[in-house]
Amino acid sequence: VGVNASIAGKVPDDSTTVALSAAALCTSAAVSVFAAWEAFFDHRWLWIQYTAALGTLYSLSDELEYHLASGKVIDREMLDGLFTRFQAALQSIDGKWENKRFEELTAAEKQDGTPLSQSK
Repeated sequence: VGVNASIAGKVPDDSTTVALSAAALCTSAAVSVFAAWEAFFDHRWLWIQYTAALGTLYSLSDELEYHLASGKVIDREMLDGLFTRFQAALQSIDGKWENKRFEELTAAEKQDGTPLSQSK
């Protein structure tokens, strides 16, 4: 504010100082929230995992479309196999996410010495 006041040739009034202080406080709070959000969700890791899962799901879809287009009868055994692979792909990504969260919690536990069962 002092630099701006000397450039403009005038001293800011109290309402300007209060407004700038409030804006600075809100901005720093928002940056802190966004940084914590990014650290928790780790969007790059999620993008990689979801892309791999999507590739698996596309593969299943392509296989099913191929069998339908070729005129082959899709029997119950084949359908069960596709469904099992579908469920495995979804469970894999969920399991990786749960493992990542658990590893981060145990790392935090090691840092502060608070057992997970006692933390709230």
